[in-house]
Amino acid sequence: MPYAFHERIFRTLCLFQAIVAFPTILFLGTWVWEEIMEYGYTGIYNFIKHLALSFFAAGILFIIIVQRYNPFTPLITLRFEIAKSTLAGATWLWLLLDSIFGKAPPYYYFNRRANIVKCAISVLVLIFVFFPTLVYGYLLKNHGDKVRNFGRTEENDVTSSERDPLLGSSV
Repeated sequence: MPYAFHERIFRTLCLFQAIVAFPTILFLGTWVWEEIMEYGYTGIYNFIKHLALSFFAAGILFIIIVQRYNPFTPLITLRFEIAKSTLAGATWLWLLLDSIFGKAPPYYYFNRRANIVKCAISVLVLIFVFFPTLVYGYLLKNHGDKVRNFGRTEENDVTSSERDPLLGSSV
């Protein structure tokens, strides 16, 4: 069964969410492994930060995989979208606050202001990738029939045979 246009957009945005979450899991998981195996003690905060943020990204990816292969009711879809948006927003907020108020190690040679600007700009990912699916879940739950039938008319539902002319002329 072919998907409606809004369902294809939703699935495409979920694919972009997975594209954002998967490398995040890999990078942060690598940093967690490095913190475990490192001989010099750099503090427990970096380990906890990288571990928690990689779990947030793994939660997003898990929800995407579950949503991809199982049809759900609009209420469950909305709950999943709330969970994904909350995890993505918490990740962004943690990194932003860590960039602003976090204690930089003495060997840290990057500009703190540049990190704050990068985190502030990364809110665009939240706005354009994660929050539209949340709005879609809300609209699907509260206005389900209108969303499912958006753009359809009775003329579109009428099927004609393959032998009929495309433009309706009988010449």
